[in-house]
Amino acid sequence: MVDSYRIVFSKQQTIKLFAERKEKGRSWSDHLLYLVALQEATKSGEELIMENIVKYAQPESQALIISQYNRFRTGYLAHAEEIVSFIQELEDETVGYEKNRNEVVNSLTDTRRCHTCGQVGHIARYCRDKTNPIESGRKKALVKEKTISGHFLLPRVMI
Repeated sequence: MVDSYRIVFSKQQTIKLFAERKEKGRSWSDHLLYLVALQEATKSGEELIMENIVKYAQPESQALIISQYNRFRTGYLAHAEEIVSFIQELEDETVGYEKNRNEVVNSLTDTRRCHTCGQVGHIARYCRDKTNPIESGRKKALVKEKTISGHFLLPRVMI
């Protein structure tokens, strides 16, 4: 009775299934379990699992996978488990680092005040209120240049 409902995969279907990339939402451990189940269902070799992990990984992690890959090993499943655990640990560390980095950046606030207008968030150099000529505690005298033959010259700042 089980044989009457058994699914048989053709070679083309097997190749197509093993040539799919890992989904970004799926963890590497889940992807390895999926590949093992697919290998058992299609009755194909374990080398297809290793080939899928190395060739069809996301571009961000493919260089790391290739650096860990040893093509001369014959224990394909054990080697695949080692690579998957290595990449999963790196991704977990990276996600934790990005979360902590964002928390640190968000917790810092700018407490510097502008010497010109007294508002928090910018300094006198970038203040839009230019009524007070004092910038950063130093008084600057503006000397206007004469215009020569209708050309406008910018004022020269003397300290």
